[in-house]
Amino acid sequence: MAARPDLREATRTDHDALGQLMYDAVQTATAYTPAQRHAWLSRPHQGPDWSDRLSGQTVWIAEWADQPVGMMSLESSGNIDLAFIAVDWRKSGLFRALYLRIEDTARANGYGRLQVEASRMAEPAFKAMGFSILKADPVARQGEILHRVIMEKMLTQGEPAHE
Repeated sequence: MAARPDLREATRTDHDALGQLMYDAVQTATAYTPAQRHAWLSRPHQGPDWSDRLSGQTVWIAEWADQPVGMMSLESSGNIDLAFIAVDWRKSGLFRALYLRIEDTARANGYGRLQVEASRMAEPAFKAMGFSILKADPVARQGEILHRVIMEKMLTQGEPAHE
């Protein structure tokens, strides 16, 4: 894809669309079986509880033609909570662009490290951003085991990550 999506901080009006983006990304996650994908997320997040969850975080959104095609969120603890890219935008550099915004946000807030519970699909992307695996952390949902790892990246103060 020649042009790049616009990146901006999400607002409450984006939340339901981000729930749909997350659902679509999970349902196209080829590293998981259909049963695992259903156990992970059986329907899109929406409504007040979802909006409250996102409102408590810094959420960066990537938009193309007024539709979200990627998102990444940062909790005040330094944990990256959500990282999802639409199937047509995977391997386009969009993950990196969103991650750099998250790292800039973390550095601006004085965080010394970032942590993430990375899915099997996200693990290589976070490794490419300099994260190291701390431990395996499989999670059981609806009788299915979803493989994930806890990863960490130490941040040094200095130049921002954003390129």
